Amino acid sequence: MDDRKDDRRIFPCNQRSHNFYYDYERLNFVLRASGLSHLDFIRHIGCDFNTFMEIRHRMRPFDIEFVRKIHVRYPQIDLEWLLFGPAIRL
Repeated sequence: MDDRKDDRRIFPCNQRSHNFYYDYERLNFVLRASGLSHLDFIRHIGCDFNTFMEIRHRMRPFDIEFVRKIHVRYPQIDLEWLLFGPAIRL
């Protein structure tokens, strides 16, 4: 049994978990890993600029179409992780 605690409960005011719980954290990780600027990344995956910026700035969550576009270009990224983040261990 894993005794690690969910740090969102320990630090509820800390919006940057660094554990990829949030869509924008996973998006920023993929963006950094791609080595592209955000404009080149948007063109590379073929998404809408506004959709990208709204997700990146926490104004909306991932939608399945956006995640599919990332996964098509970067199949090495685990689709389940991209959609849901890390599994929360109880």
